[in-house]
Amino acid sequence: VASVMSTAASKARGSIASTFDAEADISSVLMELGIPLDVLPVNQDGPLLVSVDAETRQLILELRKKREALLQSQRFGEAQQVTAHMQHLGELGAELRQLQAERSCSADAGSLSDAERLVEPIRKLEMRRRTIAALYDADFFFRD
Repeated sequence: VASVMSTAASKARGSIASTFDAEADISSVLMELGIPLDVLPVNQDGPLLVSVDAETRQLILELRKKREALLQSQRFGEAQQVTAHMQHLGELGAELRQLQAERSCSADAGSLSDAERLVEPIRKLEMRRRTIAALYDADFFFRD
């Protein structure tokens, strides 16, 4: 049993190593061609969407479609800018989600002064999110 497990582990390590080698080769070729790696879709449901609030997630998904259209039309610089804004929204959305959760917990615990203290930081983050949405004429900006 131990030798079978050892053989299976060895094969798995070899398979994983060859996958990493292939990805490294692809990455180096794309970089040599001048294609920025951060504009290439890696994982449709990546970590960017996991920790953000629901509204920010909707905006990121909308911007993802815009980025895909830019990539299809080979407008890589603009696609890279959208990617940077999506990453910024990921950070902003995670902070917003945390503050909203803290505000909700404070209100539920009856600590209204703590909940009130969080209103302004949340509002500022929401305004930053709307500014990015407006930059891209996102549908997100026009709803309410």
